[in-house]
Amino acid sequence: MFIRFVRVVITAFYAVFHPLRVEGRERIPGEGAFILALNHTSFLDAFTAFLLLPNDARYMAKKELFRHQPLKWFITKIGAFPVDRSGNDMDAMRTALAALKDGHPLTIFPEGHRYKDGFIHELKTGTAFIAMRAGVNVIPARVHTSYRPFARVFVRVGEPIVPEGRVSSAALEDYTAQLKQSLENL
Repeated sequence: MFIRFVRVVITAFYAVFHPLRVEGRERIPGEGAFILALNHTSFLDAFTAFLLLPNDARYMAKKELFRHQPLKWFITKIGAFPVDRSGNDMDAMRTALAALKDGHPLTIFPEGHRYKDGFIHELKTGTAFIAMRAGVNVIPARVHTSYRPFARVFVRVGEPIVPEGRVSSAALEDYTAQLKQSLENL
């Protein structure tokens, strides 16, 4: 019920201030486990991802957001969990794998930081690791917008990337490069 209410509020906000147009939305399943991997230009990207996914989705969010109690309560209620971006956060990896195993979609911003210049920057290999370990597809999506008032938000959703092979350093690098190329092409 809470998530539905939040969805209505965010949808209304976007309808007025940032009309949302999605190309390739049919590539995002309405249910089941997969990873939605987006570029990251603004804090509003998380709300854009929220509007693209079903109500049971989970979101990997930087641990710094969980320091403020009201924000922690809110983002936890909508399915977010913390990740320490400074290294290999095994707790976040386990939480992500458990969410996928339970059939929940998962949002990750594989760049690990926000970049406002419009380019896709180096991706962390965590998305590839989680996808390969869980055996789920990664759906790349790229947000194009300035997020200035009344600016349209345009999202291009790419073809799912299917994990293949065993987890190894070379496989993670290859999968991450494939994801980066896909994001750059959107």
